[in-house]
Amino acid sequence: MIDKNTLEKRRTEYAEELHAGSVYRDILAREKERPIYEKRWFWELLQNAKDSVAVDDKVNVKIEIRDNEISFSHTGNPFKVDEILSLIIQGSSKIEDDNKTGRFGTGFMTTYLLSKKVKIAGQLEDAGGFFEFDLNRDVKDAKDANAIKEFFKLQKDSNDEFIASISESSYLGQDKFQTRFVYKLDEKGKITADKGLISLDELIPFTQIFNNQVGTITVVKDGETATYEKRKLDNYEIDKTKVEEWGLKSSTSDVELKAYLIHDNEFDIVCVTEKKDDSEYLKNLNSQYPKLFFTFPLIGTEELGIPFIINSTLFDPKVERDGIYLKSEGNESNGITKNKELITKSLELACL
Repeated sequence: MIDKNTLEKRRTEYAEELHAGSVYRDILAREKERPIYEKRWFWELLQNAKDSVAVDDKVNVKIEIRDNEISFSHTGNPFKVDEILSLIIQGSSKIEDDNKTGRFGTGFMTTYLLSKKVKIAGQLEDAGGFFEFDLNRDVKDAKDANAIKEFFKLQKDSNDEFIASISESSYLGQDKFQTRFVYKLDEKGKITADKGLISLDELIPFTQIFNNQVGTITVVKDGETATYEKRKLDNYEIDKTKVEEWGLKSSTSDVELKAYLIHDNEFDIVCVTEKKDDSEYLKNLNSQYPKLFFTFPLIGTEELGIPFIINSTLFDPKVERDGIYLKSEGNESNGITKNKELITKSLELACL
């Protein structure tokens, strides 16, 4: 008769194999729909950086772009053990925490479009040590059953490498950026990197406004360093509506944009101006600017025909984070109804 311990061990292994198969197929699905997802990798990494700090704290970010490599570093808090495990087995550590918009959940899979192998360096909380290991998703066998077995083995190998790497000394030396993700780029990865970086100049300042936990963002490319910072200029009231005035500037540009932010309990509205010939004009938010944000840009809403940006954490976004649902072919859901309500209210307030 079969031993109960053997059954329990096999049950655990089988559950792990099933999960590995699900993750592997999710990664394949993103690969097949690369044009939908490849603009999102930077925002997924930035979102995870933001979620690494407390609500009243700030994280600074640095991204370095080389010909065959991209590294993303930040100054966030050390990792919880469960966060490393969520990276390795590809779960989500965002459990019952409304202050986190995402933490190593399915969105992180988008970054595998840069490279299927990611070198991760960081620190464990509570003086648990420092680590550096390769998170490897680079399956060579295309046959489904064999591929899943290989993927499961790669997961275990990454886990073993993580454990073996734990050290008392940091792999990143004295650098203030003690969390780093490094992606080696092949030709496809380079194209994805370029598409993800194409609108950073336009979108980083707004992301900083909508995320108090995001401090400075530094981008190093082709030997040039650009640092993005926001600064609050003024507060005032127009027809009983409170308005915040912000200055948005990159260290590589002489042009400072101004953002006028209106807070509502359920959403934010931002209008942007730029100075020309000593006069201030409403900036044309062209097709490079998503018009809807869920604290981070909903890439895909660039063609929405409004001259301002709406941000709300109450939006019910699409899984792909490329927009929100407004049509349901007659079957109204709570999410669609709320999306319509938020758009209507924001338009009414912006037009006052």
